[in-house]
Amino acid sequence: MFDFDDYKNLTDYTFHYPVQEVLKTQYAQYKRKIQNNMLSFDKWVLETVKSSVIRGYNKYAEIEPEWARLKYYMDNIQVSKSLQKVCIIYDQALLLLFDSHPLPPNFII
Repeated sequence: MFDFDDYKNLTDYTFHYPVQEVLKTQYAQYKRKIQNNMLSFDKWVLETVKSSVIRGYNKYAEIEPEWARLKYYMDNIQVSKSLQKVCIIYDQALLLLFDSHPLPPNFII
């Protein structure tokens, strides 16, 4: 079982609002469903982050630096398997988003 208590402190240096706040506030709502295997953690994170990213993109336009920061952590810092999993899912959510909101041509992935 995924231990959110171990994960939530990591979000403080990885995610910025709105993703961090949404993950924290929505976790309690989904915890029972996750524990009862009614909703997989992967699906919950993907949907939560995807909706957060869309709101963040529209309101704050901070998607590119946020994704770059996550990729830096993945490439250069040894992080927990749980955080790696969330980063990968976050990448997938951003890829889905950028299908309709392309990256600027000068942003190097």
